[in-house]
Amino acid sequence: MRRWMALLAASALLALSGCGLFGSGENSAPGLLETAAGLSAPCAVAEADGVSIGSRSYLYWLGRNCAYLAEALTAQGREVQWNQGSQGETLGDAAKSAALRTAALYALLPKLAEEAGLLWEDADEAALQEARQAKIAALGGEDAWAAHLARWGLSETDAEVFARCHRLYARLYAESRREGSSAYLSPEDIAAYAEKQGLQTAAILAVADSAQAEAIRTELTASTDLPAAFAAKAGAVSTWPSRTVTLGLDDSLPEAVAQAAKALTPGQLSAVVTAEGQSFLLLGRELDQEAAARALFDQRLTAQAEQAEIRLLSPYEAIDPGTFFPALTAAQAALDAAGGQSDAPPAGSGASSSASSAGAGSSAPE
Repeated sequence: MRRWMALLAASALLALSGCGLFGSGENSAPGLLETAAGLSAPCAVAEADGVSIGSRSYLYWLGRNCAYLAEALTAQGREVQWNQGSQGETLGDAAKSAALRTAALYALLPKLAEEAGLLWEDADEAALQEARQAKIAALGGEDAWAAHLARWGLSETDAEVFARCHRLYARLYAESRREGSSAYLSPEDIAAYAEKQGLQTAAILAVADSAQAEAIRTELTASTDLPAAFAAKAGAVSTWPSRTVTLGLDDSLPEAVAQAAKALTPGQLSAVVTAEGQSFLLLGRELDQEAAARALFDQRLTAQAEQAEIRLLSPYEAIDPGTFFPALTAAQAALDAAGGQSDAPPAGSGASSSASSAGAGSSAPE
């Protein structure tokens, strides 16, 4: 369970690239999330340093966490039992705690941005609108966008706050990369962090056939520009979804492949490594500085949020993942069957935020 919670925390930080919090909307009608949780209306569920954490934000993250854990357990052939666990914490408790930490972090983003002296500018508003239109286009139009939001019980207002938090995160990160800023992450800071975490970057190439992999390796060793040849060949034939991986931040590689990657120095080509039905070639690379910088930034941002004083309110205590998640998935299944239209009108109105990490003004939950 601890490993899954760590992965939930990591995924939440990645999602800062495109997700955020929502207002509590106490005077609005209950939406899909509140109905699934048994709440009569949107409300505040907790406070972080006096900043309200709304039910919409918290329940969105609880739903995401429950979905992640259910998928992980099912993939392992294990039964999902929200009221069972270990070390005095049930699976449901762990999902609730992780959702609270994430929602608190997002609730504090405006405060952290203000403390950093970052003001909302016309360029920020323009970026939000541009990202929203890009998301609508990617989904296939306004109707698809509306269905996308409805599936998670989100309104346009919820989605706009989502996008604004994403933008604030991007602005804070950019400030950490600006030399002269009080939050500047120096090359020395990044190097020390990378060494402590054991971060290492490698390029990846994977094919289904080991003989093909051996032939590619022979071809690559004859190249006068190995990095360029490796990148070109990976782009042409590799079945692996990414071209590089930074070990210590990404645990997607099979264990044998990860161990082979750790043994490489920059510019060194591995032997063929076969694992999970694929044959891999790896090329040692210089550390991905940007990936390391973002991980360090996320660590510091999380540390700031974890210092906040959290006050739980009565609605938080009443939320039970064991009833909430089945009700949520049933409601989503009904929406899917009906073509994505919600019977209950979503509370509020406004724009949305994406879980894509590209672009500082991204706009809609996945």
